[in-house]
Amino acid sequence: MAVNTISAALAGLYGTSGSGSTSSTGSTNPAAQALLKADKRITQQRTQASVQLSAFGKLKSAYSGVQGAASALENLTSTSSTADVRKAASAFVTSYNGAIDAARSATGQQAVPVEANRARSAETDLRRSFVADEATTAALRSIGIRQEASGKLSIDNQAFEAALASNPEAVRTALGTVGRQVDAAATRELADSGNVGKAVNALTDRAKVLEARQTEQQRLAAAAQQTVEAQSTQLNNAINSGAAAYQRIFSL
Repeated sequence: MAVNTISAALAGLYGTSGSGSTSSTGSTNPAAQALLKADKRITQQRTQASVQLSAFGKLKSAYSGVQGAASALENLTSTSSTADVRKAASAFVTSYNGAIDAARSATGQQAVPVEANRARSAETDLRRSFVADEATTAALRSIGIRQEASGKLSIDNQAFEAALASNPEAVRTALGTVGRQVDAAATRELADSGNVGKAVNALTDRAKVLEARQTEQQRLAAAAQQTVEAQSTQLNNAINSGAAAYQRIFSL
């Protein structure tokens, strides 16, 4: 094979027009560039998916938290101390409001509209569960706990302490009832068939698919690189052999 023909073949392989070193030509190899571009795109998608999954992971954690706090209200009994009742009520309000915040944060993930809508529905379900029973809602207001226009709960500590001192049984009853309502809603949303469960599962599956896709592309890139290196070695050997033969002929 003529030297200029081999050089042309190398240029075609590496996408170069010169005869310089082949070690720096990989960056202009169209195939390599395509693989790098695809890898960069998937990396961006994985980063975005990680942010989305983090937001929904926090939502799941928040709903688990309010589920536990609601269950604690259900478990209050006549033997529960005033301190225990006060602590359970405060923890419930804090957990409930944290779940509302987490739902709104997840709703803001508009790059995944289906999951964002699920987060919005989960918030609606939680808010409705608090006011599901009118009598209980009125009883809660009487002890200082109410749902504000924002959807979050507030607690008037002075009113709560007065109610707890005058009628602790009524306080425990109201808390136990709303605890059952909210516990049921949180459990429903966290299930695989619920809004939170479905959203987290879908995003987890998406993250796994992207990871597998990137792993496969990296495998293909490594295989392509090995092929290029083998072909480069083969062609360079041919060049060296041709050049040596050329020198022998003209040295005669």
